Amino acid sequence: MSTSEERHETKYCYPSWEAVIQECPQIDGLKEGEIVGAQAAYRTIAESFGLNFLRYSHPFSRNLCNRAAWTRRWAIMFVETLGRIADVENAEKIRKKLRDDETFNEAWMLARMADSFPDTPLFI
Repeated sequence: MSTSEERHETKYCYPSWEAVIQECPQIDGLKEGEIVGAQAAYRTIAESFGLNFLRYSHPFSRNLCNRAAWTRRWAIMFVETLGRIADVENAEKIRKKLRDDETFNEAWMLARMADSFPDTPLFI
């Protein structure tokens, strides 16, 4: 199967990150600061992870496709967590695992652990 055919078969939760960002003000229950925070978080996620996170098959899309306010708050927390662990040993391995459908959940658990124990080396 060619790359072009694969693209047409891939299903996305949103057509683009810009669509996600533009929808934030329409999410019921978000305060102005949360809207701005969610939009910034999605820009960061888009830059770091690209369209991969928009695919229905990727676990990240489970929260993204749920248009509840808490999921936009979760995106803010996700980006803040990754920012806090950016200098942790093996942080890039965690980010690589986050990109993969199969290892996302494991990687998110590792990221939260690294964030909880910032002075403890994390070996992956």
